[in-house]
Amino acid sequence: MIERMNFKTLRTMYLSRIDRISICDWKTRNYENFRFPQLVPPSYDNFSVRGIGLITSEFYDEDGNLDLLPCIEIMVMKDELEE
Repeated sequence: MIERMNFKTLRTMYLSRIDRISICDWKTRNYENFRFPQLVPPSYDNFSVRGIGLITSEFYDEDGNLDLLPCIEIMVMKDELEE
C-alpha cells in the first residue's frame, strides 16, 4: 500500500527554501504560484500530494514585471476523508 504524503511533509522535508512553487488543485486545475515554499499558506498543509513535476510558469519580479520561470509544480488534493 502506498502512503499518501501531505504538503506539510513535502515542504518541511524535501523542498529547498529557494524553490519556486506552483500549487495546482487536482480537481479544478486552478493554480497559485509562490516564489518560496515558506510563502505557501498553511491552509495547504493537510492537502494530499498527488503529483510533482517541473513546469515554466508566471512570476512577477519586484518591479511588477512578468517573468516566465521554471518551477516545481505540485498537484494537491484536499483529503476527502477530512471534509
